[in-house]
Amino acid sequence: MQHWPEGQPLYVQADRLGVPRRLRWAGALHRVERVLARWRVDEEWWVERVWCEYFELITSSGLLLTLYHSFTDGGWYLEQVYD
Repeated sequence: MQHWPEGQPLYVQADRLGVPRRLRWAGALHRVERVLARWRVDEEWWVERVWCEYFELITSSGLLLTLYHSFTDGGWYLEQVYD
């Protein structure tokens, strides 16, 4: 498992509902096959707000990933790749 607690910047193409459909990681374009889970986090607003939406998904190449979309800066970030 590879893990980036602060997130690794990621290029993502999402649909109109904000669901990732394609992403570029490790020099390759990956199509999202299935979204397994989706959840939002909005916490620590009194210190430094963490406001994002997480996705656990499987790509067509078989990667199992956790990524998130930050509502504070608009970026997409890879948090975890499972082996």
